[in-house]
Amino acid sequence: MTRLWRGEWLEMGLVQGKCEAYVCCIALADRSGGRHEGAFAVKLLRVNDQALLCTARFTFVNQGAEGRYTFVVGSMQGARNAKQRIVEVTRDLAGLRPKEAVLIVLQGLAAEGGMQHFLAVSQARHPIRYRRRARQSMLLSNIDAFWLERSAEPEGAYGFRVPHSKIHGADRRSQSKSWFYNIGELFH
Repeated sequence: MTRLWRGEWLEMGLVQGKCEAYVCCIALADRSGGRHEGAFAVKLLRVNDQALLCTARFTFVNQGAEGRYTFVVGSMQGARNAKQRIVEVTRDLAGLRPKEAVLIVLQGLAAEGGMQHFLAVSQARHPIRYRRRARQSMLLSNIDAFWLERSAEPEGAYGFRVPHSKIHGADRRSQSKSWFYNIGELFH
């Protein structure tokens, strides 16, 4: 953890797809240009060419009694102009999209927190709304639609409460989910 606090990217784990390998790394969010969107960042890279597939910035928060906690996703950013790359990776991971893979890693990180949901920042509450107009124009995606597609429900403080993805199943996609979950759960 000392290396993390020094600002280094730490490798969390590796997942092998049908043809390619993928690595998840964690660092302080300011190492990925997003300290206003969370305290930490997790990124997913394709190993052979170090292609960035997705970066999520997040913060851990206490929830409820008994020391329970979960995380708040401040941003999810995919690679720019990389639609074909994302399609290739999704096929290689048996239908698991890179953004979903990173969310599942975060679920694993928060597994000890005992919650079955996480929180997500809505369009209206996104930190970019409190920055200069030039920065605000950089927010191009419909954040609310992204979370609603994942069965999110409205939540007062951050915007959305999102149920954890179902991990278990016998198919190849569920197996991919399980591998990404283990990366988060086993990271210390």
